[in-house]
Amino acid sequence: MWYNLLEAFTLVIAEKTDAARKIAFALGKKEVVTRSSGTFEIPVAFDGNSYVVCSALGHLFEVGDPELDRSVFPIFDVDWFGKERKTTRAGWRKNTRFQTLIRNRVAIITSYAKRAKRFVNACDYDIEGEIIGSNILQFACSNQQSLRAKFSTLTEDEIRAAFSTLEQSGGYLAKAGRLRHEVDFLWGINLSRVLTRAANNGGVQFSNVTIGRVQGPALAFVVDREIEKRAHIPLPCWYLECTLKKSDFTFQAKYKRSPIHILSLAEAVFEAISDSQYATVTLIQKFKTTLPPRYPFDLGELQREAFYNYGMTPRATSGIAEKLYLRALISYPRTESQKLPQSIHPEEILRRLAKNLNYSNNIETLLADTSRRRFPWQGPREDPAHPAIYPTGELPNKLTEDERKIYDLITRRFCNTFAPDAIIEKTKASFDISTNEFSAEWENVVIEGWMKYYPFRKASSVSLPIELETGEKLRIDAKSKVEKYTQAPPRYNEGSLLSKMESEGIGTKATRADTISTLIDRKYIRKSRDLAPEENALILVNQLRKHCPMIISTEMTRSLENKLELLQKEQEREEYVIIEELNNIRVSLRNLLEMDDLDWQTNVSSLQAKNLPLGRCPKCKTGNLQAIRSIRTRKRFIRCTNYEDGCKTSSPLPAHGVIKTTSNCCDSCGWPMIILRSRASASQKCSNYFCIASKKT
Repeated sequence: MWYNLLEAFTLVIAEKTDAARKIAFALGKKEVVTRSSGTFEIPVAFDGNSYVVCSALGHLFEVGDPELDRSVFPIFDVDWFGKERKTTRAGWRKNTRFQTLIRNRVAIITSYAKRAKRFVNACDYDIEGEIIGSNILQFACSNQQSLRAKFSTLTEDEIRAAFSTLEQSGGYLAKAGRLRHEVDFLWGINLSRVLTRAANNGGVQFSNVTIGRVQGPALAFVVDREIEKRAHIPLPCWYLECTLKKSDFTFQAKYKRSPIHILSLAEAVFEAISDSQYATVTLIQKFKTTLPPRYPFDLGELQREAFYNYGMTPRATSGIAEKLYLRALISYPRTESQKLPQSIHPEEILRRLAKNLNYSNNIETLLADTSRRRFPWQGPREDPAHPAIYPTGELPNKLTEDERKIYDLITRRFCNTFAPDAIIEKTKASFDISTNEFSAEWENVVIEGWMKYYPFRKASSVSLPIELETGEKLRIDAKSKVEKYTQAPPRYNEGSLLSKMESEGIGTKATRADTISTLIDRKYIRKSRDLAPEENALILVNQLRKHCPMIISTEMTRSLENKLELLQKEQEREEYVIIEELNNIRVSLRNLLEMDDLDWQTNVSSLQAKNLPLGRCPKCKTGNLQAIRSIRTRKRFIRCTNYEDGCKTSSPLPAHGVIKTTSNCCDSCGWPMIILRSRASASQKCSNYFCIASKKT
């Protein structure tokens, strides 16, 4: 290798191979030598120095339990190991291609480190990137001190600027990150082991019960909403409306106090207006509302917009944004900032984006608009490491459909920050009908402003085409009294749960989406159009709230997040945080160990009394089958939700045992397959009692 001929070179650690390639070709003045395993050698860089850029493939080292016996707990000691370490007394982790790749990558970095004279951590500038880089420098490079390269885009100009102003690594960001991993590991491993034992002793026979410091509160949000939804009793309410007419224009006026929750009051009002032929205009209000542009994207808002507009999961959005960043098309996506500083030269980026044919017409119109903003509209939140997400102005090439959608969202959101305000004109009118007040509202977009450039959020535009005057009478064409029922609160979806976690201070910008995906992967949450908890999640949260509410409390999780933030700012001592968290874990374990194992089975019986959705009805195709317990006989049976509309699909269920849903259907009759668990066994069978396949199982 060429470095044998040189007196000194700088070893640069990048987080991923694509990032390492971008950094190497930005640094290389004349020549970049590409080696195997994501390594790039630059004999002469733009600043006259020599560099070797090695990629880390993400985390090469992970926190783990020094004890290999999984039956041991409590665990209060952790260490950091290479990912290929032995994980059980029985043997080594399966030697997959990826594991071999990790082992080789560590060996290559170590060999370069022995000859390097200087080290640079060029991993993503956030907590995770700091951990990845500092762990490699500590464990693969023998505790080498390093410099830090800070950049928010992988463009050549910004990378060269970062390497021209390298700083000494402070270490506190890495300390906070390591401590977060260690505390999360201790919570997860101790709780999972004690809960699995308690569940199995209680007859539930789960293969594994896992929970964590962030997963607990997030799961509790979903469970609490489900309980609220199931406990909801639909109550009747009434809406009164009149169809009013002036000239050829008709519109609906609603009773001001709708909905009415007392039938006698609704009937009295309806009777009072039944003989009325005219409505008198009593009040006309017109006012204009100014709507400023949408804030620049932070990661959470990008994930929510992608979910609501395209149905993309937060995790998928994060992954796509990461790919766009590695191709130098957007800035670093894992940010909480809603600000775009002038240091990124936003107007210059806007002019570069005008060269993209997909946006040229819109941007040229925006640049020619004399009322546009000269500086981007800013939000309140700021991230000390990175600005809000923005396009770099580089022209994209060969994007997939999903990549194109996310890039389009980010680009249009960026353009919207330069646009003028939108102006909405609202008209409110009140009418008197037999001394009862009715009202109607209209909304019209007067100036489109930023909505022209960010079409994903538009105001409804229903203008009033006629003029109304106070005191004039309008003819009543029709009257109606409509009975409706109060609605249960909706379940969370991935977008609204992400917002809830963010507002409660649960998790971080980088981990919230992964937490939701983990709960789905572990079968605690069933994902369809929304997020519904499985029965095991209802049991788990109920038992934790009863015996150890700390585990699912937002206060405990939020408190640790605040302490870690203070640690990053050197305003908190690491040992104090560790001592407090270990005490919290001890208290939680003590409470769980004192828990009566039979509570798990008792709780299962009470939960099974509620309606349990099983799947689509195979006969009517529109209803859903539900497991129901009769209030009178206490017997369990299956019935279609369209029973009242004529679908008589039904089947008895066994009197005892825990019912768990599956995503499978019976090959013989098409009914949903279920898992029936008892203390002694668990079996999968057809939910149709009369099915031949059910008899065989």
